Amino acid sequence: KTYTEHYSITQLKEFYIDTISYVNDLSLIKDPTLVRNEIEKNKTLFTYVPKELVEIKDLPIVNQVEKKETIQLQQHAAESLEKMCKASFEINEKVCGNMIITQGYIPFVLQEKLYQDGQLKYGFEEVLNYVDYPGTSIYQLGNVVKIVPVGIDKDKKEENIEEEPVMSEQQQWLVEHAKEYGFEFVEDSTQILEEF
Repeated sequence: KTYTEHYSITQLKEFYIDTISYVNDLSLIKDPTLVRNEIEKNKTLFTYVPKELVEIKDLPIVNQVEKKETIQLQQHAAESLEKMCKASFEINEKVCGNMIITQGYIPFVLQEKLYQDGQLKYGFEEVLNYVDYPGTSIYQLGNVVKIVPVGIDKDKKEENIEEEPVMSEQQQWLVEHAKEYGFEFVEDSTQILEEF
């Protein structure tokens, strides 16, 4: 019953009966709505599609994956993102705190293409350092966005190359306020992720 609330019978048949790529040795996540931050090793969302996806285009967006100025998110995450973006004006009195949304929902089929392209570009051994395995990307949940601050001072960054990286004022604001909008701030060396 839990599976059929989130996956169609066709999806379940393909996963458990038919021979489909990108499923080997992975077990299906019963309830994708409970996933937070990362998908556990050896687990997959397979071809899960979240409900109530909406297109966002009235915020500063440069979709790095699909090369367009829109992203998709689940309705509740989209509404929260709009509120957070509006509130972040207080950082520096710039639209969305001078941050750009660069990634939103990524469907399984697109993740499959990104992975295949990544294999060609980085090789089979290195691809997972750059691209998620199909069915294991948190962006497939439809409630995760990548937000990047605009105009980081490259000279300052290069001067402090030996030192611990300093957070931008936008990152500090997100650390302090993202939870107020139902998001969780996650950082690594290359990206800022927000999860609803």
